[in-house]
Amino acid sequence: MKKVSTNCISSNTYRVKISLNYLGKFTLEFQTLENFPKKGTLKICNTLMNSSSEFRKHKTNLREIYDREGKRSREAGHLDILFLNEKKEITEGSISNIFVKIGNSYFTPPDVFRFTSRYF
Repeated sequence: MKKVSTNCISSNTYRVKISLNYLGKFTLEFQTLENFPKKGTLKICNTLMNSSSEFRKHKTNLREIYDREGKRSREAGHLDILFLNEKKEITEGSISNIFVKIGNSYFTPPDVFRFTSRYF
């Protein structure tokens, strides 16, 4: 994280990816979000996600459905595609996380990675 804070301009917003391999070695990637569109349409994926899957409770590199459906969605002109669980609750996007602000509080969907942004 020191690498990120040293190399990033505080007024920008960044996407940060921290990966841990099976040997316990961390890798760090970061990129600015300045060119990411702020408005657009969203598509709902027809495939329902299994909320009891361990791979849906944590970020993982098992992304085949996210990458495939996200690419299709963006090629059709959408900003992102949203995934629903078997209860038809919105869980996450292929390249985005869902936050709802009510008053001064932020909420995320149940059964997904809970904290993905430090500052709002």
